[in-house]
Amino acid sequence: MKLWRLLSVVFCVLIAHAWARAELSVEVQEALLAEATEAFDAGVRQRDSDPQAAEAALDRSIAAFTRLVEEGGIESGRLYYNLGNAWFLRGDLGRAIANFRRAQELLPNDENVASNLEWARRRVPDRIPPTTRKQILTTIFFWHYDVPARVRFGAFMVCNGLLWTLLGLGLLGRMRMRWPAVLMGVAVVVLGSSLGIEEKSRQAHDEGVIVQAEVVGRKGPDASAYQPSFREPLHAGVEFFVVEERPGWVLVRLHDDRETWLPAEAVERI
Repeated sequence: MKLWRLLSVVFCVLIAHAWARAELSVEVQEALLAEATEAFDAGVRQRDSDPQAAEAALDRSIAAFTRLVEEGGIESGRLYYNLGNAWFLRGDLGRAIANFRRAQELLPNDENVASNLEWARRRVPDRIPPTTRKQILTTIFFWHYDVPARVRFGAFMVCNGLLWTLLGLGLLGRMRMRWPAVLMGVAVVVLGSSLGIEEKSRQAHDEGVIVQAEVVGRKGPDASAYQPSFREPLHAGVEFFVVEERPGWVLVRLHDDRETWLPAEAVERI
């Protein structure tokens, strides 16, 4: 009975915590979703006939979708995908890419998300190719970069199960599975290393996107004391890794390994 009471208390605490996080009731969430969807559809229909009305409708859609995320505590790939589409139609490449990236984290195999993300990236004025070293690594270890983490994890679990099955059969003396076991062992090590490296990289550096239309990167965290890092400003949609933070400023590393300080209000974390 004591264990049952303890489990009951834990369950109640978890339910209370979930309700505390979800500030919006189910009815309000459903109403917001309907409002956001209807406004988005109206914005798409009116783009050619009445651009101003279309912008107002898309703004209403973005506001409703954002409330679902921020106040409703909803983590949904579809929701982020819709937000990305709405921001893209409003001409905000930075926030469109940020939300497509969030959607891709939750829907790694969705072709529509990948396609829209790639389309938005092509619209970014700045072309920042990766370093030669990164290009070589991407070519050699294409499976690490191109295959979603969930797929690699699934393959890792399958190979790991087959490995232990083969080892068990070998110990029982029923089958000699030396080479298949070796191959499965190599696959487990390779896939496990790939997942470990990706997770370590993710923990070491947060990622973000520039959302301000145009921003000047500085050599230090002070616009009046430090010179620009580059000749030209950076534009919305440029993606980066976060290196360091100071009040009001973020030190970022671009995909070509150049570093610069950006105002915190000009960027958005993914």
